[in-house]
Amino acid sequence: MALNFLSNVFEIGFNAVLVRLPEGDYSTFKALFSIFFILAAPITALQLGVGKEVSSLRALNRNGEAKHFALLSLKYALIAGVLIMSLGFPASPYLARFLRIDTVLPVIFMLIVVGFYAAIPVLYGIIQGLKKFAVLGLVTISWGGSRCILSLLVLPILGAGLNGIMIAVIGAVLFTISMAIIPARELFRSVTAPVDAAEIRRAFAFTLPMMMALFCFSWLRVGDVVFIRGFFPESTADAYGFVSTVGAAFFTLSSIFMVMFPTVSHEATLQRNPIRFLLRSMLFTGGLSAAGFAVAWFFPTQIMLILTVGKVFPEAVPLIRVVGFMILPLSLTYLIANYFLAQHIAGFLPILLGGTALQVVLVVLVHPTPLVMLSMVGLANTVTLAGMLLYLWKKHRDFDTTVVQG
Repeated sequence: MALNFLSNVFEIGFNAVLVRLPEGDYSTFKALFSIFFILAAPITALQLGVGKEVSSLRALNRNGEAKHFALLSLKYALIAGVLIMSLGFPASPYLARFLRIDTVLPVIFMLIVVGFYAAIPVLYGIIQGLKKFAVLGLVTISWGGSRCILSLLVLPILGAGLNGIMIAVIGAVLFTISMAIIPARELFRSVTAPVDAAEIRRAFAFTLPMMMALFCFSWLRVGDVVFIRGFFPESTADAYGFVSTVGAAFFTLSSIFMVMFPTVSHEATLQRNPIRFLLRSMLFTGGLSAAGFAVAWFFPTQIMLILTVGKVFPEAVPLIRVVGFMILPLSLTYLIANYFLAQHIAGFLPILLGGTALQVVLVVLVHPTPLVMLSMVGLANTVTLAGMLLYLWKKHRDFDTTVVQG
């Protein structure tokens, strides 16, 4: 809890620096960072898979095989990062034109961030597998903390704009990698031993559905921030970009899945219905969100002043009041998806893919005002949640039927 609090302080500090960029640059950075978030999200799924395998293999005193699996995962992650960069560079002029950026440099910098960042989830997974949880928390903080500190140096002292901030983020990625390598060296000292191919396939079979799910959730969470740059004036886009920061606070309430996930997995292994743990998690998330709704509705300006450390976006006020309502369905969908992933169930993925496509269609076709556009995001999230609830009802009914027949 202490490390998470410190991480949030750094994120507020980083956001406070960003909002002081020239008009339009703030929303441009938010759009670019959203694209980074979407592209990097599938790679982050490797953290859980690597952590799980490294922990399991080391428990069996198979340290050499754990090292081999970690190195193989790192290789795949870096290949994915290089592919994203290679495919992104030719498309960067078109993306810059859509985002109304005068130069392609910020887009190039964003792609470089993706390429370097690809190594970080694997290194996090190694540290997690070594069960160095306090160290993992400190290393995780280095990602947010270095962005905050480097941006403070770049923007006010050097007077750099958007390109300077992007360079600071590249520096933060490199610093985080260097910090993560230090505790991970314990595993790398082992003598490498090959892992059975069937075991590798089994491990990555668990990871692939999670990659697809994370990609969809990343798009559902921040895809509209990318489109806002192409649809509205810079001042409006800046205000909407800030609202996405408030929305992120609501979405993080669903992080209770980190407690729910292993519990559901344990219950499923014992062939017991774990539905009550999902329902409790949804009630907990809904209750906290309800409290957040009240704060956002009655004190939108105060929230803004805290998160920006003094700057106000007048156009953001009506959006702050309702953003929580638009995000809650996505938070509940996220819990349901992790509930299924904990049981190695991937049949819900078509629903997520359909919800992602629906959001794109609604946002592109219906965006006369930012409020309407945000409402389209909420509508897509609600439809997706409805589909997930139907799938949940079916799987729960099938489970009960199986138990009765058994």
